[in-house]
Parts: sequence; C-alpha cells; structure tokens
Amino acid sequence: MATTSEPSEETIEQLQEDLNDYKEYVGQQQARMNQRIATLEEENERLTERIAELEAQIDPDPTSKEYDTMSRGERVRKLRETLIDEAQRRHSGKAQMTYNDVLLLFDNHPSDGYAYKLMKLAGEEDGFEYTDSNGKVIRVNAAAVKDETLFHAVNNPTTEEAV
Repeated sequence: MATTSEPSEETIEQLQEDLNDYKEYVGQQQARMNQRIATLEEENERLTERIAELEAQIDPDPTSKEYDTMSRGERVRKLRETLIDEAQRRHSGKAQMTYNDVLLLFDNHPSDGYAYKLMKLAGEEDGFEYTDSNGKVIRVNAAAVKDETLFHAVNNPTTEEAV
C-alpha cells in the first residue's frame, strides 16, 4: 500500500505565503483596472459632451450649401425665400430684413458692400423692394410676388430640408 506523505509544515507555510502574494497581486490588478475604467468613463463623458457641442454647431439641413460655395444668384434667391417664408407667417403677408438680418442669414459672411448688393438685387424682383429711406432694408409684399417658384420652394421643402 502506497502511503501519501503529508506536506511539511514548511511547505504549507510557503504555499500560504504564495497564495497571499497572489491575492495581493490580483488586488493590485483589480485596483488598476478600476482606475482605468474610471478614467475611460470620464473620457467618454467628456467626448460625449464635446460631440453634443459640435452637433449643435452643425447646420442640420444637409441640402444647404456653404456660403462660399453659393453663387450670387443662389444667395439672392435664399434672401428672397427667407423673406417669403417670413411674410407667409405674418397676417399682413409682408416682411422685411435689415442689413444685420442679412448678415445673420449668411452667418456674418458678406462684407458690408456685398450685403447691400445682395439686398439691392433681391429688391429687383416683383413684390420685393430695396429701400434706402430710414435705413437700408429689403421688403417683400407676398401678394405682389409673381415668381411662384419662390412660394413652391418655401411651401414644399425637399425631403432632406423637411428633416
């Protein structure tokens, strides 16, 4: 019969010491992982907030064009469409924009002279009027506008514009 020898007390003590060292090692690794998780969670929160900030700055209309890529005619048309849209929201059917309104419409891109040029050009269409009295403004009387495509563009936005 084979006899199994009992481990010596010295061996048991060594095994217990090894086990304690391993437990300490695992605890240190767990602490490092917890710290890394906390760091990643903070970074994730920071990046999520930054994405939200950037998304708020982006033009939500995918069909819109950057000011620099628009032709003068497209800029004049955008000005007229904006006036028509505003006029249709009012009981009077009339609207006007000042120089500052035009700058706001184009995110402060046009120079002073060019903004006034766009206003003058927009005023050349039936129903639109550029006036220099009491401040420079572009006005529209929707009832006098003969270009039906302006109303169509405002009243029937494309699928992308409606989104």
